[in-house]
Amino acid sequence: MLDRVQRHFSAVSQGVICKDEDELMTSPQVVSAGCMHVSPHRFYDANRRQSVHKGLGSDRVGAALLKAGGFPLAVQQSKVAEEVVTQDVVPFQVKGGRMVKLYKGKGDARDLDCSRGRTINDHLAKAFIYLLKSDLEPH
Repeated sequence: MLDRVQRHFSAVSQGVICKDEDELMTSPQVVSAGCMHVSPHRFYDANRRQSVHKGLGSDRVGAALLKAGGFPLAVQQSKVAEEVVTQDVVPFQVKGGRMVKLYKGKGDARDLDCSRGRTINDHLAKAFIYLLKSDLEPH
């Protein structure tokens, strides 16, 4: 079933199904992570903003766990982010997520046209993405 769903959503989005993680590797984009301001306080705030009622990404780490990690976890996240900024390469795990099939509520649930694909990002990645976007967007 999963193979059929992948083929369907790949065709709909004109995407490619990757069989190997090496195929997901990309070169750095024009936008540099070097403009990102990383600090434990910013990660702590970003973790606290996340809703606990969201689906889990492929890392299976929920927002409640990030909130429970508190400031010590934010310190570790900022260390990882500093490394990303220093090397100017964003890990491919941050660029994707887990694809799930959502039934639209109309028609036959087995018909793939009555469903849509939804990507669920990892909660650890969401904090990084939130901070990067906030630094890139004009205030």
